[in-house]
Amino acid sequence: MLCVAGGYQLRLLDDFDANACLVITDSIRFLSRLKEAVGEAQPGWHSGNALVQYVDPVQQLSGR
Repeated sequence: MLCVAGGYQLRLLDDFDANACLVITDSIRFLSRLKEAVGEAQPGWHSGNALVQYVDPVQQLSGR
């Protein structure tokens, strides 16, 4: 599973315990090439993608 954010927020690095950030400037091309490369390595592999919305428990609690 690959999860990516649709925008940059400094806080995300801490939330996901990350020490780096990859900026993808052409998401359509990135996904196409990723699917192609994985398909070559794993014949018969199927993929899908969807937008999701994460719930921030800290923001949710402070909004009450």
